[in-house]
Amino acid sequence: MPDSARVYLKKVPLARVLASLTVCTVLFTAVVYGFINQLPSMAVFFKPTTVIAYLAGLIVLLSAVLALLISSHKRKMLRQQIGRQALRFRRIASALGEGLLVINRSGVITYVNPEAGHILGWNANELIMRECHEVFGADLDPQERCPILSVLDSGEVFRSQHQVFRRKDGQSIPVDLNAAPLGGDIDEEGVVISFRDYSTLQQYQVEIHQLAFHDTLTGLPNRRVLEDRLAQALSFAKRYNQFIALLFLDLDHFKQVNDVHGHAAGDALLKEVAGRLRNCVRDTDTVVRMGGDEFIILLPELQQAEDAQMIAEKILTALSYPLLISNQEMGIGASIGITVTKSDSVTTEQLLQKADNAMYQAKHAGRNNYVTATNFSEPAQ
Repeated sequence: MPDSARVYLKKVPLARVLASLTVCTVLFTAVVYGFINQLPSMAVFFKPTTVIAYLAGLIVLLSAVLALLISSHKRKMLRQQIGRQALRFRRIASALGEGLLVINRSGVITYVNPEAGHILGWNANELIMRECHEVFGADLDPQERCPILSVLDSGEVFRSQHQVFRRKDGQSIPVDLNAAPLGGDIDEEGVVISFRDYSTLQQYQVEIHQLAFHDTLTGLPNRRVLEDRLAQALSFAKRYNQFIALLFLDLDHFKQVNDVHGHAAGDALLKEVAGRLRNCVRDTDTVVRMGGDEFIILLPELQQAEDAQMIAEKILTALSYPLLISNQEMGIGASIGITVTKSDSVTTEQLLQKADNAMYQAKHAGRNNYVTATNFSEPAQ
């Protein structure tokens, strides 16, 4: 007996098989009997050849019926297996923490899991049979091939953290996605896309970068940024025969502000000073908070050394106006040390030390003024 028949007999109740075969036997016998009754003599029925033909026909009929029953059972089992696999896929897709889209070759969305609908702000069923470019690629140049759909031609997986999807409300969101082609024994080729909202992670990256390279209180760049920009400025200064200047600024009597008005007022004053310093310089200049009440101003691409003194005077004038802190007017001054160079042979530490020495000379000279260092050892006003 064939293996398929054995499996069928194990799966299907014996009573059902016997009933089917009995019905077929009765019907076949009835047909034969009716045929024999049409013959001139009943003796023909009792001939060996007739009996053999009858039994052979019955066996063929029963085999055909059994084959049909087995085939029907196989189709039923296959449908059940496909149904179970489809249910399993839907459960897995629904449990995914990532969005899942399936797109056919025409660019029409044919499947959406619940997370994709949640990320995009749609009901999952609303996206079915929509054009995929209602979700992504709307900003592409008409002559530019969509990189997601291009996997149909390349046959390779496309990965990106720089794609932008559009939500139902029109908001654009960055996504991290994988797009892979569907083919092989799939009836209709297309693309399966898994993606996740990248905006939160992107915001975290921006915040981490901000913390790494900027002062948390004032938002000004920190020393790491200063060192990088100073190295670039020194290189350009030598190449184009230009001056660069460092201004080392220390607020006068800032400790009294903290002692009298509190640290909250001191923080507010520092932020106000940072804003005024930014307004005194060019967009190409860099204002850095070194910590406490100390600031560094980097002035690249100066045509003459005296330009740095003009900026220092501008800063002192800006700080001479009262600052409104917690509904109170406060005054603040600053001592500024200036160093100017056009050489790339000096280090950041040397320039900072030179400007720092000049700043202390300004404090000793009465505060609220500036001193320009003439060389690395002696500053002079």
